[in-house]
Amino acid sequence: MCITCGCGSDEHHHEHGHGHQHHHHDHDHDHDQGHGEHHGHGDQRKIAVETDILAKNDRLAAGNRALFGDKGIFALNLVSSPGSGKTAILERTLRDLGGKFRCAVIEGDQQTDHDAVRIAAT
Repeated sequence: MCITCGCGSDEHHHEHGHGHQHHHHDHDHDHDQGHGEHHGHGDQRKIAVETDILAKNDRLAAGNRALFGDKGIFALNLVSSPGSGKTAILERTLRDLGGKFRCAVIEGDQQTDHDAVRIAAT
């Protein structure tokens, strides 16, 4: 990954998959210069710091997986675009499995409670 702009390649000239050969974004660095070099503006230097910004999330998720596993809980995280059918799948799953298993849903819609109402009715 380019540590300057975050694009998905270490290469300075790479294929984006849509026919463009060169890397053009609206940012103020030149990919023709090597990363980590002193680019010379008086005494200014660019220092690259690479940090996994999701590291804390990954640790929390690993803890949750371990907790669920220890308790024998099968957990799913359904993530997709709005209107893709997540709530419909949950409604059907709850109808089909609700009598056989204890089920719970944590609804994460921050805009409305429409999905939570649908799930509660199921």
